[in-house]
Amino acid sequence: MCQTGDFLYLKTLRDYFEAVGEQFRTAFYLLPRSVNLKRPSVQYVLSFNPKKTNFTYLSLKIIEKMFSLRVIANFERNHKMKEPIEVLVLEKQTIKFYNETDYKFDSNDNIKTYRKKFINGDKTSLTSLIGIELFEDDKLKSSCLIGSEGGGTGITGNSTLISYGGLVVCCSNTVFKLTIPDLNLEWETVADSATCFGIHYLDTDYVVHGELEISRLDKDGKIIWQKGGRDIWTTAEAFDDFAVYDNYILATDWDYNRYKFDFDGNLLAEYKVKPHKEKHINDKNELKKWWKFW
Repeated sequence: MCQTGDFLYLKTLRDYFEAVGEQFRTAFYLLPRSVNLKRPSVQYVLSFNPKKTNFTYLSLKIIEKMFSLRVIANFERNHKMKEPIEVLVLEKQTIKFYNETDYKFDSNDNIKTYRKKFINGDKTSLTSLIGIELFEDDKLKSSCLIGSEGGGTGITGNSTLISYGGLVVCCSNTVFKLTIPDLNLEWETVADSATCFGIHYLDTDYVVHGELEISRLDKDGKIIWQKGGRDIWTTAEAFDDFAVYDNYILATDWDYNRYKFDFDGNLLAEYKVKPHKEKHINDKNELKKWWKFW
């Protein structure tokens, strides 16, 4: 929010303006400085036409007629900002992720809107929805909504990668690959029967830490191999349950059985570990870092 003259400029959602076409893509309410924001008295709406690059003033009566008196009723709700759950800062772009589990399809009441939607599964049974916005020079370049069925997931340090010029994201049981900067769908792969906890680099490919399977994917999202354990691939503490080293993978199941796989999916060793205790500080091979690219 910034002050200019006798007005406050408050940025609103584009939901209502998109309903009447591209010319109302971006909108601002102009309010007197002394107005009570809890019961705003909207006098004018300033809309920006990106095609003609000019500004137009619309009276409140016109807006009320367009939107059936919903502008004022929804003013306070529409100005609630949805905070990102994760932000990736790249050399030329900034990518923001949002938890959209409350998103409603075919509704104008969502806090944020997205230009593209990539959904794997029935819209009525999705367990995870993640909103993504990509900015260049602080301007919104593209946005999309991804969603899938299976176990619910959020965005963690291991659930996204920047790879081969694109963005790789785990969402429920699916891994999505999106282009940068346009956020077009390059591929999607159901990499686990239940949930994808995280994704890691594996030579020129990827390995997905799933709830029921460990999966190696190639750069095009094709499954090369999958491995299951005696129980689900996590522990009660969800600590030290999966790691990729220079030439092997360690994974621990719910019963604290630890498995050592080579990169071809062959089982090299299996042994019991104790809860919390073992951190593998004596391993000679350094953990692969997320910033190691190929």
